[in-house]
Parts: sequence; structure tokens; C-alpha cells
Amino acid sequence: MEKPDVLLVREVIADLRVDKMTVYRLIQSGKIPAINLGTRNKNIYRIPRKEYEQFKQNYCNC
Repeated sequence: MEKPDVLLVREVIADLRVDKMTVYRLIQSGKIPAINLGTRNKNIYRIPRKEYEQFKQNYCNC
């Protein structure tokens, strides 16, 4: 089965083993590019897999 082109925030949390707020801060700072599918009151992010893999190469020792 093919991997999806986007990741959920919870998948990034599990992969990086960090707190939820850490991932949201990385998204807000632009270090992890994300698409916001939510409304003004509720953020629903999807992280493109390619950009996430690039983030890991540039910022992580994982």
C-alpha cells in the first residue's frame, strides 16, 4: 500500500516523539510547512510528506 502524500499532526508527534504544542509551534514558525484545512476557530493541519522529510533532514538528528 502506498503512503499518503500528507501526514496528520499526530503522526508527526509520534515520529518526532515530542509534545503536541512543539509540533504546532514548528508549524506556526514555518519550519514545518503545513496546510490549514480548518476554520478561524479550529486549526486542522496536514503536513506534506516531502516537506516533512526535508524538515527532518535539515533540523533533526533522527
